[in-house]
Amino acid sequence: MVEQAAKESALQSVHGRISRKAEEFPEAEAVVFEGQFLNYGQLERRSNQVANTLIGMGIAKGDMVAVQMERGLDLIPALLGILKAGAVYVPIDIHSPDSRRKRILQETRAKVLITQTAFAHGADSEELPSLLMDAPDMLADKPDSPPCIETASDDLMYVIYTSGTTGEPKGVRIRHSGILNLFDWMAERYGMGSEVRVLHKAAYTFDASVWEIFLPLVLGGTLIIAKPDGYRNPSYLVDIFLREKVTTVLLVPSMLWHVLDEPLLTECRSLKHIFSGGERLSAELRDHFFSKLSIPLHNLYGPTEASILVTSWTCMPGDSGSVVPIGTPIDNMQLYVLDEYGGPAAMGETGELYIGGAALSPGYIGNPEENAKRFVANPDPQSPWRVLYRTGDLVRQHQGGILEYCGRTDEQVKINGFRIELGEIEACLRRLPQVRNAAVVPERTNDGRNMRLLAYLEASPEEITLGALRTHLSNYLPDYMIPARFKVIGKFPLSAHEKLDKGKLALLEGTMLENGWVQVKAKTDEERLLASMWCDLLGISSVGIQDDFFELGGDSIAVLKMVARCKRERVTVTPEEIFKLRTVEKIAGAIRDRAHPL
Repeated sequence: MVEQAAKESALQSVHGRISRKAEEFPEAEAVVFEGQFLNYGQLERRSNQVANTLIGMGIAKGDMVAVQMERGLDLIPALLGILKAGAVYVPIDIHSPDSRRKRILQETRAKVLITQTAFAHGADSEELPSLLMDAPDMLADKPDSPPCIETASDDLMYVIYTSGTTGEPKGVRIRHSGILNLFDWMAERYGMGSEVRVLHKAAYTFDASVWEIFLPLVLGGTLIIAKPDGYRNPSYLVDIFLREKVTTVLLVPSMLWHVLDEPLLTECRSLKHIFSGGERLSAELRDHFFSKLSIPLHNLYGPTEASILVTSWTCMPGDSGSVVPIGTPIDNMQLYVLDEYGGPAAMGETGELYIGGAALSPGYIGNPEENAKRFVANPDPQSPWRVLYRTGDLVRQHQGGILEYCGRTDEQVKINGFRIELGEIEACLRRLPQVRNAAVVPERTNDGRNMRLLAYLEASPEEITLGALRTHLSNYLPDYMIPARFKVIGKFPLSAHEKLDKGKLALLEGTMLENGWVQVKAKTDEERLLASMWCDLLGISSVGIQDDFFELGGDSIAVLKMVARCKRERVTVTPEEIFKLRTVEKIAGAIRDRAHPL
């Protein structure tokens, strides 16, 4: 009876489910990364060593353990080891500004930092013990037997930080039960089992990574890890689909467009499911998808606060309609579409989406104001779920409970799959003494397919430079939150209630900030071609050969568009070269060297 109870208890946690697979199939391939692999037995033993090391460092059940690592083979036993120690993992981006990193460590009261030698800077100043996963023999003498710590389904699994409206990020707490509810539903809904080979390419600081990493391992399948910068390169992604026989992948719509343009994609016959999420999936992209592939395309929706995913809709060849729904709820989740008075919105009418159910977060860490605002009492007396999460998403409900996404009630936006609160960027801009006021708005890129950020500043153009703005923002915000363009306006327009009227900003004259140095004009054919492309892609009037692509507002999606444009001009440029070389002069030099090798 005791042994049976222990087995049932193990199945209540994500790591317990994975350990069960390790018992059943110790020699089965678990994790693959760039020619290296771990089988289930090796993964089990190494993660046990991490867990026992953490316990020896004083980690107890419920403690927070920060993780700051590059994607690779060491990441998986590190995350599993934290869970096996009864702790909660807190991912931190390796490129995160120091101020953001310190805030996360302080707010979570993390007791240990798991990292690698290259990213261990600052650990001493935090007085935080660190475990270096790449240090020689770090775990060699540690016991590889499982620690005797039971995890209940309602215990926390991780805390992931999202953008915050008040100018500071919010830490979302997620339980094991919410993730297992999702995995059980996905396994049944899509018929997934030990045959799955899932590609992990999302940053582990975003919740999409949770199902990429843990779903295949819970099912006894294989986790394929993309190289650290691989997610930026559609050619690499298609190559790894082919090479590793990937069956399942998640692609945000902005990346899916580029992957579909890869000629070898139609050769990827191992692909069984492509999931799309993080941004609105357009009917245009759906139709383009089925002009290339005949497998299902699943449109997913869900906020971080509800354990990744709460609705899904499967698109099939032959589907029509001008809107792709976000679909119907997964198991054990309850959705309400409420009008402005808190009553049920009529069928076909727009209302705000509220979420209840087994996968709901217990709230933000150390943020009672936001908890009170977002996690509210359920007005439905018949529901077993007492609390609802107020999403801020506007939806319309159709027959059969099918939901259509309609927009937001606030200023949260999704850019290239990243969730961004515009208020956080605006608050950061207002910290500059030269900026009297700031407003950030999303705008469409020149091709109309993607979004970027434009910042309006109430300031004097003589008092502020583009370089100073970007340097300031990079001290507080991750790269994806830094606006692509900045426009200075003398005085902001106000409404009748003396509040900022963002709708009138675009109508006002102003000064678009550009680099302050004298531009060196293009001299060669390659330089002129690249400079012309940059002007078109980034929506600017002129580019010098020493200008930096990313300082001009370029991002990972703009890089992919540039690579595609170069292909049409019969010029070869890789995403990695653009990220490394950054200027017209250096990239043009690489093109010339390739065309005329010594």
